[in-house]
Amino acid sequence: MADQQVIAEALKDAKIKTYVEGKTIVKSFVVPKKLVSLVIK
Repeated sequence: MADQQVIAEALKDAKIKTYVEGKTIVKSFVVPKKLVSLVIK
């Protein structure tokens, strides 16, 4: 899966939506099979 696909899947999660709603994603990165990190402002 490409990084953008992984991030899109993560953003579909209800728990993540509560943190991201109404905010701007400043930076995001993926460590394959381990981590998805989103910096929000």
